[in-house]
Parts: sequence; C-alpha cells; structure tokens
Amino acid sequence: MSKTLLKPAGVRAESGNPLAPYNHEPTTLRSTATMYATQYSYAQELHRERLRQAEAQRLRRTAYRARRGLAARLLGGKR
Repeated sequence: MSKTLLKPAGVRAESGNPLAPYNHEPTTLRSTATMYATQYSYAQELHRERLRQAEAQRLRRTAYRARRGLAARLLGGKR
C-alpha cells in the first residue's frame, strides 16, 4: 500500500507536514465575498422569477374560474 493512502488528507506522505502554500486560495481579483454576493444575487433573482411565475399562474387560474362561472351563468347552469 502506498504512503499517500496512510496519511490524512492535506498532509504530505513523505514528510508528515501540512502543505505549505495553498495553491487554490482566492486571489485579490476574486474574493469569497464577491463570490457569495454573486451567488446570493443570483438566488434572489431566481426567487423573484419563481414568485412572478406563481403569481401569473394564480391569475390564469382566477381568470379561468371567472370565465367558467360566467359561461355557467349564461348557459343557465346551477352556479
């Protein structure tokens, strides 16, 4: 079995020391704050779109119900 499988993640197999420089840290051009702000604004946008679609669906159902009620009254139904 290799040495790498015996050591915990983030530790070099040959020395046992944690990795010195992290190559995947955010740079000055991209910070986690802007990443989270971008994700948050995107989530808000999706939420607003869902609310808009739900309201449109409610209006369609209400209009359909009103048309059905009017047709029933015009045709002498029991409504």
